[in-house]
Amino acid sequence: MKKMSLKLKLTFLIAAIVLTVVGVICLLNSIFFEKYYIKDREKKLVNSYNEMKEVLVSDGISSDSVRKKMLSINALHNINVFLVDSNWKTVYSTQNNIENTYRWLQHFIFSGDRDIELIKENDNYSIKKGNDISTGLSYMVIYGSMEDGSQLVMQLIIESIKENIKIFNNFVTITGAVVMVISIIFAYFLADKFTKPIKELSKIAEEMSELNFDAKYTGKAQNEIGQLGKSINFMSDSLQKNITMLKTANYELQLDIEEKTKAADRQKEFLSNVSHELKTPIALIQGYAEGLKEGVAADKESFDFYCDVIMDESNKMNRMVKNLLSLDHIESGQNNINIERFNLTELINEICKANELRLDQKNIVCVSKCQNDIYVWYDKLQIEEVFTNFYTNAINHSTGKIKISLKKTDGKAKLEVYNSGNKIPENDLTRIWEKFYKVDKARTREYGGNGLGLSIVKAILDNYDVEYGVDNVDDGVVFWCMFDCD
Repeated sequence: MKKMSLKLKLTFLIAAIVLTVVGVICLLNSIFFEKYYIKDREKKLVNSYNEMKEVLVSDGISSDSVRKKMLSINALHNINVFLVDSNWKTVYSTQNNIENTYRWLQHFIFSGDRDIELIKENDNYSIKKGNDISTGLSYMVIYGSMEDGSQLVMQLIIESIKENIKIFNNFVTITGAVVMVISIIFAYFLADKFTKPIKELSKIAEEMSELNFDAKYTGKAQNEIGQLGKSINFMSDSLQKNITMLKTANYELQLDIEEKTKAADRQKEFLSNVSHELKTPIALIQGYAEGLKEGVAADKESFDFYCDVIMDESNKMNRMVKNLLSLDHIESGQNNINIERFNLTELINEICKANELRLDQKNIVCVSKCQNDIYVWYDKLQIEEVFTNFYTNAINHSTGKIKISLKKTDGKAKLEVYNSGNKIPENDLTRIWEKFYKVDKARTREYGGNGLGLSIVKAILDNYDVEYGVDNVDDGVVFWCMFDCD
């Protein structure tokens, strides 16, 4: 069932209030107005009687002020005043031709007719109410005796109040109906103006429930609704701030969890890789050590060979462990980085010069085309390790030729290290950066490699967000990377 809108509720409420007011007015008028009217007439009659008696007592019956007071009371309140002696002979009267009136008054005052109602009686006066059959009018009469035996009588006509009440109620009903129609129309538009900001606040609340805090209350009213709008705006800003903080904290927590997960995975991978890579050298060391113990190496030449193998495998294990620790520190961000400005060209030349003997031993020709004085901002030791790995890798896989190139273009220094020889299989191009991955395991073991060099290069360059890669060319392989430079 569809709920009635607040706008219609307010309209019907105002209409109900108007209808209730009209009904209450008619009901109160029917119940109490006649009594109120009689009471008011009685009060005026008693006040007039007391005023008239006071003049009679103070000035005497023969005083001219008595007649003036009688005429004044008659004119102001439409009260007939009679002053008669003990024999009901007229002394003063505000009415002419009063013979019939006297007879009616005597009957009204002295008879015990049930139609005549005694309203009030005391030592000073008596009040009665009844009808004059001959005229069809209702009267209220007050009378009392003076000290000289004369009678002061006052007669007040009481109108037919019931007919007046009916007319008044009809008028109120018609007027109320007109007022109610006007009120409904007015209330409809007033309710629309009143509910408009409430609808706006409701819409804002719905937007907030959907975590949209851009909607704001724009009303300028200084009443309770305006204050509510300001409070909702403040609550919206507070919720947005707190939710943003919560999201940030949640994001940081997620990153922390991911980092811990990665650290745990790295630790498992580290232990697994170390265990796997150490099996071969440990087995060799154990085998040759047992041979020495059992005296298999009888002559000095065999003995020295066994010892050389043990020492060589021990050195390989030592280098592998150092590389693993270095790689783990780089990936976990635990290594100390010292950013400085240095000449990359000089660094490459120094490394090339240090490896000249190895080139001669392997009959490899190295051609270096490095642009002079290219300066970069990095950790010098880490960049030295990157180039050393590229260069060593080229020496180990070259079939006789190495080319080194360093060129500066658009704020970038591109380093290329080429070696002649076999190409890297396409399936292996993306995997050579993985830990312990070896394209040619036999050849790698031959020169003492452990598959960690390019993994260290990847970790270092990823930390600096440096672009790098490897490409197969016609007669060899090129490793390259792009450094930011001055």
